[in-house]
Amino acid sequence: MLPSLLLPYRFKWIGLLVFTTGLIILYGLQPDLSDFKDGMGLLVQILVLIGLLLMASSRQKTEDEFIQHCRLVALQWSLLIFILLRLLYKCLAYFLEDPTWQPEGFQVNFLLLLYLALFHYVAVVRHRISALMFKKGTEHEE
Repeated sequence: MLPSLLLPYRFKWIGLLVFTTGLIILYGLQPDLSDFKDGMGLLVQILVLIGLLLMASSRQKTEDEFIQHCRLVALQWSLLIFILLRLLYKCLAYFLEDPTWQPEGFQVNFLLLLYLALFHYVAVVRHRISALMFKKGTEHEE
């Protein structure tokens, strides 16, 4: 991603707040998400999507080449996993002759959630684990 297309860091927290609000409305009021005439269901879909977009397109505190590489890796893997899962569901629907296996609704949201999970795994968790292992390895050498 180009750094100029990223939002400031504070939008990550705004996105988390908007996403959480959408989930609270979803589980509290349980609107019908498949009915487009239900305004509350549409509101939940919009809040969840906007929240995920804000979180996915916000800068990190330190935006460097490593973070840009992590964004690219996470995007590639999330697209690959998403496409493979979608093909799996379509094949299951065909072979089982059951249309309920057709993937519908929240597909973009799943892709964004997968991207965010993979990005934070690659950028934060794996980086911290490797930093701890590297630091632990240098202590034994001294």
